[in-house]
Amino acid sequence: MKKLTAFFRRIYRLSTFRKYEDVVWKKLKKFLSKRGYHCGIYEDAKYIAITHLIEENKPVYFYYGISEDGFMYCDAIVLKDFPEELTTDFFIMASHFNNSLPLYRGKVIIDVHSQQVIYRRDLGILYPLVLDDHFSYFVDDHYDIMQDIHWAFDKLVEEQEDPAIVFADLMRMKEEQANN
Repeated sequence: MKKLTAFFRRIYRLSTFRKYEDVVWKKLKKFLSKRGYHCGIYEDAKYIAITHLIEENKPVYFYYGISEDGFMYCDAIVLKDFPEELTTDFFIMASHFNNSLPLYRGKVIIDVHSQQVIYRRDLGILYPLVLDDHFSYFVDDHYDIMQDIHWAFDKLVEEQEDPAIVFADLMRMKEEQANN
């Protein structure tokens, strides 16, 4: 009976595709409030802002929302105000991540004007419309990848090693975690 109810719920959502943005927006707000996140909700712009402390005094800012072209996205500002002399190294590090991350898992953007490292993940609007449990996977996976990106860029700033070495250290660390 539960499978049949879920099936009809999906059919209904697909039949009301014209209002899909509103449906996804309501589901996103409900999901994030159930998680207990303290967040700012901006109805007109259709995004939600959340701050997580990764380490003491190191906040990461998340923005979940619906873009103008109708896609759900999540941005995480991984690092703010990086040293200007490391800009080239940051582009190299971003290219390492963008080459290793499958396209559906996001991309790293270096914004030179605001001196920010942004991890962006776009999600087609249909997934959360049809799959109720997809929000949880999307949010958790985005957070996990963001932690790795944050670690690498933070290490790049603190130790000022070559980006390839920092990225290799991250890959070695992830491999050790997978083996344990």
